[in-house]
Amino acid sequence: HTDIASNATEAFGRSSGSDGWQRLLADCRMGAEDDGLALALAARLVRPDLRCVLMSADTSAALQRRVSDHGLSLIHKPVSEQTLLAEIQIQTASLRQSSAHC
Repeated sequence: HTDIASNATEAFGRSSGSDGWQRLLADCRMGAEDDGLALALAARLVRPDLRCVLMSADTSAALQRRVSDHGLSLIHKPVSEQTLLAEIQIQTASLRQSSAHC
């Protein structure tokens, strides 16, 4: 099941609900006032098990460091189908491993 939110506020509400998401894919720059990294961090405060992948056309070391400092994944745009699928598979395997340890 795939769900799309039009802004960070809507995405946060959907991700933190009782039937919240297992994964969050967000652009680092979502618009003038929305920040994908801030969204991911806020969502993980409520749902620590939420798997988050950020994407950006910004390839700077500073952004990579900010994202990795929080233990999140970053993929660079343009994103090929193969790259996105590979990242989803990595996140799925990670989710299964953490569920098995509970």
